Amino acid sequence: MPGGVASIGQIDSYLICTTPRTGSTLLCGLMASTTVAGRPESYFREPDEQLWAHNSAWRAWFASVGIEAHVVRYEDLDADPVGVARDVLGFLGLKLPPGGRIKTRHRRLADELSAEWIDRYRAESRTIRQRAPAERRGRPCPPDS
Repeated sequence: MPGGVASIGQIDSYLICTTPRTGSTLLCGLMASTTVAGRPESYFREPDEQLWAHNSAWRAWFASVGIEAHVVRYEDLDADPVGVARDVLGFLGLKLPPGGRIKTRHRRLADELSAEWIDRYRAESRTIRQRAPAERRGRPCPPDS
């Protein structure tokens, strides 16, 4: 998920450029929790989602307007959200106030329930794949066991 800021002079604003479902809400919450990076929000306009679906489109746009990007990979954000937020603050030239903390407002959704859903999905997918050849030949599918 790339994010960019103007690379000349004092930074007075920044934007987080991302595609949907890549951690933007998490990053926005982390940045807001710092109390020094404003309160960024995620906005996506329906027609733009497909246009910006590839990082190369972001990079081309940044280059065309002279913006230096700081790239944040989802995998890094997922593994160490506070560390990534600190890196972004450093890139922006911002420091936490004395005693300041970066807080994660969002809870990771991967828990036992998610694992159960994954197992159920995989089992149902196997059943569907096993039934498909019989259905194509016009034979009845075996009943669920």
